[in-house]
Amino acid sequence: MSQATQSPSPAAEPATDGQEPRTTHESRALGHAVGGGMSWMVVATIGTRAATFAAQILLGWWLLPRDFALYGVATALAGFMMICRDMSTGTLLVQRGREAYRSNDGAAFWLAFTYNIIVASVGSIAAFPLANRVYNQPELAWMLVVMLWALPIGAVGNNLFARLRLDLRFKAFSWQMALSGLFRQVAMIVLARMGFGPMSFALPMLLNSIFDSVSLYLITREAPWTRPPQFDQWVGMIRQAVWLMVNSLANFAMDYGPFLVLGPIMALTLANEKAAYDIVGFYFFAYQITGQIGVMLAYNAMIVLVPALQRMKGEPERQRAAALRALRTLMFTGSICSLGLASIMGPLERILWQGKFAESVAAILIFGAFYPWRITFGLCTSVLMAQGAFRRLAVLSAFECIGLIAASAAAGFVSPSVQGIAWWTGGWVMFSRMLSTWYVFHKLGGRWTATVSAMVPAWLVALAAFGVAMWMDHRLQLGSTIAGNARVINYLTTLVGPERCDHWAAIAGNAAQLIVTGGMCAAVFVVLASLFLADDMRDMLRVMPARVRGPLLKLMRLD
Repeated sequence: MSQATQSPSPAAEPATDGQEPRTTHESRALGHAVGGGMSWMVVATIGTRAATFAAQILLGWWLLPRDFALYGVATALAGFMMICRDMSTGTLLVQRGREAYRSNDGAAFWLAFTYNIIVASVGSIAAFPLANRVYNQPELAWMLVVMLWALPIGAVGNNLFARLRLDLRFKAFSWQMALSGLFRQVAMIVLARMGFGPMSFALPMLLNSIFDSVSLYLITREAPWTRPPQFDQWVGMIRQAVWLMVNSLANFAMDYGPFLVLGPIMALTLANEKAAYDIVGFYFFAYQITGQIGVMLAYNAMIVLVPALQRMKGEPERQRAAALRALRTLMFTGSICSLGLASIMGPLERILWQGKFAESVAAILIFGAFYPWRITFGLCTSVLMAQGAFRRLAVLSAFECIGLIAASAAAGFVSPSVQGIAWWTGGWVMFSRMLSTWYVFHKLGGRWTATVSAMVPAWLVALAAFGVAMWMDHRLQLGSTIAGNARVINYLTTLVGPERCDHWAAIAGNAAQLIVTGGMCAAVFVVLASLFLADDMRDMLRVMPARVRGPLLKLMRLD
């Protein structure tokens, strides 16, 4: 990572009203920092997603759909109890800028720590009546208690994450994020294998808070707990934090809000509690696989773009151009990631879980089409935070999350199935994200045609590639053809014996189906993108590491 990325010089500070705009050299320095930051965040995301997916393979072997449902409900309840972890003081530190960090870090840490202690204490008292009387799931209580007491420990990481972002040290941030994600996944796997059941999801949250605090201290050598509490700043921080707290709550509800209402409503609709929580478990399993792609890309975009856009606060045209370019790149990347995964999910589920989570596959296909739009949430949040428009951000976020919870509740009554819930919630995510993104860019001074052209083309191209791949898969029936082929059966009979022949023939057929269908989806997308989205493809490739970027640009004839 270049010096510009790690420690920007004073020349890279934003111009104020009445001053000359920044030079081309200074713009390039910040652009390089943002591009490099996005590159490292993409690498970290790929690594984290790989670890998460590997963990989910193993957890799917050892845990039941109901365990996944309990984790979703526990996470939703804990998130709403937290209201907003750390009282959004980390976000305030970033929004106020690098120069103000030292005069605010003590107040931010001690306010966050005090708030987290209060929330953990009150939440622990409320956990038992909620678990026993509302959800009728006693295991939830201790899961909630463990998750809530991860909060006070996390106050250290809250400050130190903000410090890395303000210094644009995205390489260090990305390494820490990747290692933290790996640590959590390994902890879940070990605990699940040891027989901890749904608690395998809760305990790693506590362990992760300790890991993050220690590792970030070693990276930054900052000790915010040694700073004075600066009580005189608390009232001002709390006033600003109120709207950020509403936004954080809404952002959380965009991911876990459905699990707050689905269990009780579907238990009432189906008159069968076990069936209801099994469906919620299948839905949550599908969401964890597909929806999290959009969530992580949105989060990464916010981490990188808020400090960068904050430096452009006095230059609205430059800020708008940067935001539009980021929107195109995010939709390009997210669309093919979500739909590419959806195209191979059928054979992949049969190989890995042998039909145990077959009910989740249809939901994953639906999510693949809708959840690329979830990525735009992080960008919209970045733009509004950089502008200090906290109230507008809170109102928009509340509108989206309340609508999502309402869509989930409606699905629980009208379409109480995994696919039905996916259609209702995915449809709302797409509608609300299109509307909110247009509004944010409209307030930024952008034309609606420019916003639509940044959002829609890459999604349509990925949708077309997905459609071609699924059509070809349906026509070929490659999996069943290979599994029933006499030569394949004879060969496998010789290799593994007649009693295991059918099992391995099915795996061979599914593996061939996965490779051909996934390869076709990727190939059609690359061809169509090269024809219709050449500029977007160049932008996406340019944020990749240099050793990869050059050969790919030449291979696709985009240099």
